[in-house]
Amino acid sequence: EEEEDDDDKTQTDPRDEAFLLVEKGRYCLDDENVKRAISYFDRALELDPDCVDAFIASGEAFSQIDDTDEALKQFDHALELDPGNPDALEGKGDVLRTEEEFEEALECYQKALEVNDENADVWNSKGVIFHTQGEYKPAIQSYDRA
Repeated sequence: EEEEDDDDKTQTDPRDEAFLLVEKGRYCLDDENVKRAISYFDRALELDPDCVDAFIASGEAFSQIDDTDEALKQFDHALELDPGNPDALEGKGDVLRTEEEFEEALECYQKALEVNDENADVWNSKGVIFHTQGEYKPAIQSYDRA
């Protein structure tokens, strides 16, 4: 009976393994090896299909190679699992901003700020949208918060 307990201890939790794969993938992203990063994120999701971080990182990777449809799909998967996730909301907002879907992007940014209103990147992104639309007062207010 004691041997069974030892076996349980040596087995790796798939979520821990998925976490490590996501970290390896993020390292590849930093090194601009996007294809390899995506393969790590895919492997993480095979081990843990509910790994929000893997979906977010995958969305960031697809965004880097301008595959906006796939990036949005990945961020949406993350938001299905964790609707208020500020990183997923920011990532989705960033993709929508590059696609000039400004109203939807602002909605994502606003939801992200409801979770953390100190996120300078989100405030800056809101400022960029307002500036692009010629709305200078809210742009300045957003930049000031950044």
